[in-house]
Amino acid sequence: MSAARVQSSAMRAPKSPFPGFDPYVEPFWRDVHAALIVYTRERLNPGLPSDLRARIEERLIVENPFQDPGWQRDVVPDLHVIERAAGGSWRGGEADDGGLAVAEPLSFRTLAQPTRETFIEIIAPGAGGRVVTVIEFLSPTNKTPGEGMEMYLEKQREYRGAGVSLVEIDLIRGGRHVLALPKASVPEEMTTWPRICVCEGWKKTWMKFYPIAPRERMPVFAVPLRQEDAPVTLDLQAVFDRCFEVGEYGLDIDYRQDPKPPLAPDDAAWADALLREKGLRP
Repeated sequence: MSAARVQSSAMRAPKSPFPGFDPYVEPFWRDVHAALIVYTRERLNPGLPSDLRARIEERLIVENPFQDPGWQRDVVPDLHVIERAAGGSWRGGEADDGGLAVAEPLSFRTLAQPTRETFIEIIAPGAGGRVVTVIEFLSPTNKTPGEGMEMYLEKQREYRGAGVSLVEIDLIRGGRHVLALPKASVPEEMTTWPRICVCEGWKKTWMKFYPIAPRERMPVFAVPLRQEDAPVTLDLQAVFDRCFEVGEYGLDIDYRQDPKPPLAPDDAAWADALLREKGLRP
């Protein structure tokens, strides 16, 4: 990409008005999630020990699109069940008066195509590809009752049982609590905030929790590797800022409206004052 094009793109893509996580990006979450994964790997690899690599992996989830899980998601047809009218024709024929007959429609019921969820594995290629650390950016599917949640919780148990370090980054404010850290351990006022849970693979009963206050910059935090390794740091705010700018979400967000789900009353009042100060609300 030419320097002129980069400059043009930067000029037309406003930065987020929020100092930390921008709650208005949730409607774009599929795109945001993919970008978070890519830019997190980009930041991690240069800081890893020479024998470790950060790689992007995926899992497939198939869910019944005719159950209402409480979240909107697109369904792409993969297999069809069709119904023909009795005695109907597959193609238009000639009517008795010599005109063209109206074709009988085929009724299609679409079945769900598997949803692909990506995550990051830090592996040791020289040790047979052993998984050292897994980094998950949670999605609505992980936090909604159904196969997606069940599969995520099963993988979470497998990681913990195998001594794999696990980093869960939950920027989705709605849905069920699925972090490895039990909900009862989280202060009530932080249960709807974005947050990070870090489980070191060699510690079975201790976990680290980073609440992400809506009014503050998201943290730089330590990502555990092997017990003998120094952790690698991840600047989550820098990753998010890059996602926001490159994704050009600021061109499509209407800050005059309230985000969904809504902010807590105190945070909503703060956000309203901030957006008015920046000229994004009348």
